[in-house]
Amino acid sequence: MPGLRARVLGGATKDGVPRRDGPSEDMLLPVLALPFACAAPPLWHDLTCFPVKTSGHDPLVRTQAEMVFDWLRADDPIPPQADAAMGFGHFDLRVPRLCGELLSAQTCRRLLFTGGIGAGTGRLPGAEADSFFGVLQAEFPRLSAADCLVENRSTNTAENIRFSRDLAQSRGLPWTFGAGIKTAILVAHAVRLRRVRQTWLQLASEVRIAAIAPATDYATDFGLHQEQQASLIAQIVGEVERLMAYAEKGWIAPVAIPPDIFRAWLHLKTAQG
Repeated sequence: MPGLRARVLGGATKDGVPRRDGPSEDMLLPVLALPFACAAPPLWHDLTCFPVKTSGHDPLVRTQAEMVFDWLRADDPIPPQADAAMGFGHFDLRVPRLCGELLSAQTCRRLLFTGGIGAGTGRLPGAEADSFFGVLQAEFPRLSAADCLVENRSTNTAENIRFSRDLAQSRGLPWTFGAGIKTAILVAHAVRLRRVRQTWLQLASEVRIAAIAPATDYATDFGLHQEQQASLIAQIVGEVERLMAYAEKGWIAPVAIPPDIFRAWLHLKTAQG
């Protein structure tokens, strides 16, 4: 599995899972009180607050979008071993494939797929987690279904975590967060990765994590969103907005936004095409 091995980096703690050091506090911009911050709807629906009409072909828009995209999808080093991997639902079916690779390589001991039908479902035929499990069975037939849990009711990131914790708890000690599962690799669609990480740190800090996305780049994901009749630029703009607004409300752990990323986001937010 050369694609996965190439992404395994150093820097793990003695327990095998890296601790992520974010930017220094002096880089945290005073953006949370901005007057244009959108109010998140109940249950944290993953809505795009500011649709952007630009096609993404303007050179400056693309440069700024790529910059913010790369910041949003910043991966942690993959630990050599974790108790579980957890795939967060989305129309991006590279997520369950990466989860399957992790389990096949014995980088994790069990899998948990989470996601019902929500804003990121796209054209999937049903619940995201069910589609993920279907990919796993079709492409990794030697893996045991007993090593995988499927949570298919959640409609947003907070529910992903809460419902998965409840389901795992119901399956006994080996699956229980903080007991049988003390370390986990979170696998999410690239542009959502940073928010998934920050939500987990706020809601499930009993499990230490590394957060990763399938290998990709801006151009690839731009095309993927076009296939789903969705806008990657609108998603990028909305993700930064949610990071600010949700942290202000205490729904996710705060994240420092570097000045250049904030300026690029402002440009994207006002861009029209």
